[in-house]
Amino acid sequence: MLAGGLVLGAAPAQASNRPIDITGYTVADVVVANNKCKSVLVTAKAKHQKDFAFGGVDAFITRKGDDVTSAGFDFENKKKTSANDRVEICPDDYGLGVYSVGPAYVFAFFEYKQDGTLYEDARDYWDNTKKSFNVRGQTKSSLSAKRSGKKVTLSVKASVYSPEKDRYIQYNPKNAKLQVKSGKTWKTVKTLKLAKGQASVTVSDAKKKTYRVTVPTASWAVATTSKAISK
Repeated sequence: MLAGGLVLGAAPAQASNRPIDITGYTVADVVVANNKCKSVLVTAKAKHQKDFAFGGVDAFITRKGDDVTSAGFDFENKKKTSANDRVEICPDDYGLGVYSVGPAYVFAFFEYKQDGTLYEDARDYWDNTKKSFNVRGQTKSSLSAKRSGKKVTLSVKASVYSPEKDRYIQYNPKNAKLQVKSGKTWKTVKTLKLAKGQASVTVSDAKKKTYRVTVPTASWAVATTSKAISK
């Protein structure tokens, strides 16, 4: 292949083995609340050797080792150190959780001089740079309370959207936190483990208090906080 009038020839020993290296990927986490595929922007950043001319990168996107799709990046010249591509992720096919960008197949052209003549040649190789991102389901949580004398029974419910089932299903986080408002801050009363999307706890307090439940982010579900209730 000829480019810019350069001549292909046998590369000298001092030529770069890897004319371009991927130094990192940028990709935002995805939140899904329906079973439609998502368009995801992926950016690749690269470091060039002095003899780099131009090249292409094909980065594989996987989920639990299964190929999902790939992102293609063109580096047309020495000055271009980043490139973008949009890929389509369909969580109803591959599920929620951690996805990975990389490794990537690289095909790069480089230039060199020999006997006063400018030559061009190419190398292909694998770049093992990786970047993970999360595809998470939207979540819902609720809190209800009943008082009997000094005792307050609080009931928690949580659900998460499942793209495979196209509906919200029971969500069973192990670290939901029941909190009570103290001045302008919230203090954790108890850490709850939900089963079948529910949990119940009884606290003793003669005074009316304001409660809420919070669930932190998981690899496959976003964080959720219930509406505060007073009882």
